[in-house]
Amino acid sequence: MNCLKKILFSTGCIFAAVNLLTSCNNGYEEYDMVDPPRPKSTDAQAFPGYFVKVDGTGNGTSWDDAMSGEQLFTMLANNSIKKSADIYIAAGTYKVGKTSSSFISIGSAVNIYGGYNPASTGYTTSIYYPSAFETIISGDINGDGIANNGDARLVEVTSIVPVTFSGITFKGGYLSTSTHSDASGANISVRPGITILNGGSVNMEYCNIEDCVSEITSGSDAGGAGLYISNGIMKMNKCVMKGNKADNRGGAIRLFVSRGHDTKLYMNNCLFTDNGIKGDFGGAIHVSGACDVFMNNCTLVNNYAKFGGAGINSGGRVVMMNST
Repeated sequence: MNCLKKILFSTGCIFAAVNLLTSCNNGYEEYDMVDPPRPKSTDAQAFPGYFVKVDGTGNGTSWDDAMSGEQLFTMLANNSIKKSADIYIAAGTYKVGKTSSSFISIGSAVNIYGGYNPASTGYTTSIYYPSAFETIISGDINGDGIANNGDARLVEVTSIVPVTFSGITFKGGYLSTSTHSDASGANISVRPGITILNGGSVNMEYCNIEDCVSEITSGSDAGGAGLYISNGIMKMNKCVMKGNKADNRGGAIRLFVSRGHDTKLYMNNCLFTDNGIKGDFGGAIHVSGACDVFMNNCTLVNNYAKFGGAGINSGGRVVMMNST
């Protein structure tokens, strides 16, 4: 039967809503786009979270004893971070590893906040975005400032966990070959197995995804140089996708669905600019199959494709409100 779905986007006290008639059996469903939680000043008597600096050599229990990015990424890969922990990263550039096969693997529920002053001390974690200090997660392993051969992809989120990123620039991710769709996306891969029913989701606020390159050419794996979402939910608020490039199927973002699950992307106040593909289907965004995209107050400008939509190419459903 028909049911009414209400899609809500919010930032602060401003709300925009759209009602959609869809075929389903569950009656009324509501989806919210809300700002991820802001970190508050930390009580040193409680668990303070993890503190990270470019030159950190400590165990991460405070800014004065900050750990390095390399140590943090190792702990994330080993799932040795406390569940739902807050991670505070000072400004600077953090390479994902030392080889082109490196990437950051996140398999536990965490909240990662960037944009802190490198001179921070003690346990202070209060912050307002956008920040004057830039935290960069980089795939530029070869150090030439360009995403190309010898560089690495950036972040892969695995299993069914809620993950939040705030105030971080993801830059220079690179991927040239892949044998399966799990490795698609030069930047952030929400992999098959993350489903709506099980609550898998990633939230981004005040993040930039820039200058990532995917040179994969096969149809099932191509595209999504900045962001590849398969069978999961992504919510993006006040984010920028800039200068990401792929051979085809989504220079910035590709959505893909398989195994009978859902893939959904919610965006509020986001900008897509200078993203592109050499070939066909979505210079900025490509939506494969029965995926859903909801955009509120978003702008797509100066994106390009040879054929099939310089902005968006979709085989699924795209709902745009107050967007150009």
